[in-house]
Amino acid sequence: MLKKFFLVLSIGLIILAGVKVEAADVYVGTSSATGWDCYVMTETIQRFNGDMDYGGETYCLYNVTLKMITRSGNVRYLDYTFHIGNFPMWFENSQGYKRRVTQKDTPIEWNMHNVIKNY
Repeated sequence: MLKKFFLVLSIGLIILAGVKVEAADVYVGTSSATGWDCYVMTETIQRFNGDMDYGGETYCLYNVTLKMITRSGNVRYLDYTFHIGNFPMWFENSQGYKRRVTQKDTPIEWNMHNVIKNY
């Protein structure tokens, strides 16, 4: 009986070890345009459509929400779709902005991409 209990407990712990259950807001920088602090909401990271093929290159699509804290402490949200693969990555957001992800030109999105790929 005790042996069965520990077996079930062990299996449960193994399953839980592979599941990320904690939601977190991960700081990805302060916007140079607005001065707002930006955070990736990890509970919103979603991979969808599996691997896509684009001219022989494979990429994945990810949705994620960026939480922005204004200077006055108000909270704003911006939804993103990232196209991450072997060729230049790019993003589009819910304000209709599309751009290639680069460390120099889009540092917030660059840091967001790093959170997504490491999550």
